[in-house]
Amino acid sequence: MFTLLLISNVMSILKIKNAEAVFARKDTLTGALNIRGLKEVFQSLVDGKLLKKPFSVIFFDLDNFKQVNDKLGHKEGDRVLKIVGNVIMESIRDRDIFARVGGDEFLLFFPEMAEKTAKKGILLIKNQLLREMKYNEWPVTFSMGFVTFHKLPASIEDIIKSADETMYLAKNSGKNKIVFKTHK
Repeated sequence: MFTLLLISNVMSILKIKNAEAVFARKDTLTGALNIRGLKEVFQSLVDGKLLKKPFSVIFFDLDNFKQVNDKLGHKEGDRVLKIVGNVIMESIRDRDIFARVGGDEFLLFFPEMAEKTAKKGILLIKNQLLREMKYNEWPVTFSMGFVTFHKLPASIEDIIKSADETMYLAKNSGKNKIVFKTHK
C-alpha cells in the first residue's frame, strides 16, 4: 500500500514538473513557443544537423495592435492574439515552428522550405489573418519580414535579427506589407 501511494505521489510530481517545463517554453495565450522555447528548438535542430537545406523565417508584427488595446481594452487585445495563434497553428506543418517573441511580434520558422513554397504559404496565412481581423472589425494588419537562408547563420540571434530588420522595412514602407530577402 505504501509503495502504491509513493508511486502515485511521484507520478503526480512528474506530471507537475512536465507541465511546468512545457509552460516555461510556451506562450499560454497563443499556444506559440516563447523565445526560450524557440532557442531550445533551434539549438536542437542545429545540434542534430537538420538545417542543411534552405529554410525560411518570417518575423511579423501586428500593425495598429495598440489601438485595439487602447480603444477596446486588453481583453479584446488578448482575443486578437488568440485568433492569430489559432490561425497560425492551423496553417503550418507539424515540423514548422511558431513563436511569440514579443508582445505582438511573432516568428515563423519553416525548415527545409525555400522561397517559392514559403512565399505561397505566407501569402495564404496573411490573407487568412486579414480575413479574421476584418470579420472581427479590428484595425489590425500585418507587417512581415520574410528571409530565406541558404546557409546556416552563426546563431539564432542572427536569424531573428535579419528577419526583424526585414520586418521593419515592411513596416516603414507603409505597413501591411511583406518584404522578401534571401541570404545565400
